[in-house]
Amino acid sequence: MTPPNKDTVHSIINTLGRGIWSSSETPAGLLVTLAGTGTDDVTAALQAAGYLVTEVRSDTVMVGGVDRLALLDAQIAALTAQRDALALDRVTAEMGPF
Repeated sequence: MTPPNKDTVHSIINTLGRGIWSSSETPAGLLVTLAGTGTDDVTAALQAAGYLVTEVRSDTVMVGGVDRLALLDAQIAALTAQRDALALDRVTAEMGPF
């Protein structure tokens, strides 16, 4: 498992428009306290990037290393959803709307 990259984690959080109140590297990973409350958006984005994420409080997450298997599973799920949408578009185009 690859340890979390502080710059990458911060970049993902900032891209969501979320502020970072504090961030500390710990033996368990990167402990990040967010400005504001709620961690669902941050957790989802970091997990999509392959990070293991645990909510510590309503405004704090522990970001663990990148789980390569989880990252591949997320990529496969995203590609499968994209493929299913394209297949549905193709069927609709060939058969017409119902």
